[in-house]
Amino acid sequence: MIFRTARRPAGTVQYLWRTQSLASVWPADPAEWHTPAVDAVCDAFLFGTACLEQSCRLLGEHRARVGVPLDDARADIAIGALAVRATGPVRAQAVDALTIGWTTYTVDRLAARTARDPLTECASLGYLASRLEEVYAEAALNDENVAETHVLVVVGTRPATDRLVAQTRMITLHSALRYAFVGGETFVSVGGGRVAALTVRAQPRLPDSLAVLCSELRIARSERRLPASRLWLLQLPRQRTEIGATLRELLA
Repeated sequence: MIFRTARRPAGTVQYLWRTQSLASVWPADPAEWHTPAVDAVCDAFLFGTACLEQSCRLLGEHRARVGVPLDDARADIAIGALAVRATGPVRAQAVDALTIGWTTYTVDRLAARTARDPLTECASLGYLASRLEEVYAEAALNDENVAETHVLVVVGTRPATDRLVAQTRMITLHSALRYAFVGGETFVSVGGGRVAALTVRAQPRLPDSLAVLCSELRIARSERRLPASRLWLLQLPRQRTEIGATLRELLA
């Protein structure tokens, strides 16, 4: 495996990496940039060690822990790979491994939260993350594509500053979902005036359920229990490693 066209000292590589990253893509406190995982990644790049994937995963976990968005973390390690003159396949391997580390940390953190929202009785994002892991594992056994078999139905309304009003709106959204979907779907309380249901895309009753949901939302608006609301389908990714990005999109 060829990592570079010319050897550069580790200190030089790290200096070039940090300087270019801080000047172009790094979004956080510069003091957060360096971590022991950076040293390990530099060594793996320079000397072709077998631990490149593991060190990049650890760096991805660190970037997630300090709040660096995934796209910025990916751009950062790509700069490191260029600084060491890594080949295209090695750059791709590093970026992919960092992505797995970042996503794993993010999903584990979400899964550590309480499993159910006491207000709406919907599951939390942490539970959804765990449920999606199960769905992807089952799909792998059955040689299925989760992006084709499942979908997230998301309903949102304008968040309210008044706590009682906000709670009433969340309960209304939750009730609309429960009324429309009666086949064992996973209901999730996202927060910020938003709830979702993980459901099977191919089920024959999905169009009818969506029609009932739209009707329930119209009734709630006509009765002034909700302001304007929005209903949309969130596509699930093909790869399990992209679950974290999907949860971020759900929160956005």
